[in-house]
Amino acid sequence: MTSNYSRVRLSLIALAALCVGLVIAALISVALRPAAPLLAENTPEGVVQRYVMAVADADIDTAKKFVHNAEAKQLCDPLSTELRDPALSLIKTVVTNNSAEVHVNFNDDSSAAYDSFFGMSAYQDTFQLTKVGSDWKIVVAPWQINMCTDEEMLGF
Repeated sequence: MTSNYSRVRLSLIALAALCVGLVIAALISVALRPAAPLLAENTPEGVVQRYVMAVADADIDTAKKFVHNAEAKQLCDPLSTELRDPALSLIKTVVTNNSAEVHVNFNDDSSAAYDSFFGMSAYQDTFQLTKVGSDWKIVVAPWQINMCTDEEMLGF
């Protein structure tokens, strides 16, 4: 009986070591992945990218530089201040005269903010921008990283 117990114990130890090794390999591959290139600030995509980076860094003053009528706005959802480094990928941009829509895909398996009833952690959303002078400004952002007026914050 002792020999069977020893084999099972060694098998479990080997399996645990394999799992730990896989977790370490995954962490290393995520840490070493290249950063997304910084897009031009004079494009709708570049404005969205810089805005999301500022919100992720909790730098609300910088984020407000990319928001239309930002002087009257603040971070709308207090829960989103806990959001750090949201994983976004650009799907497409539609520019029409002085307005633009930047369609993005949110993908974050580690954040409960994105989890749905069915456990889905990826979905699409849209930023709406307007051209003010020569600058693009965000008018509407997805709820996770939205800016809103002080009056809209009264309930929080």
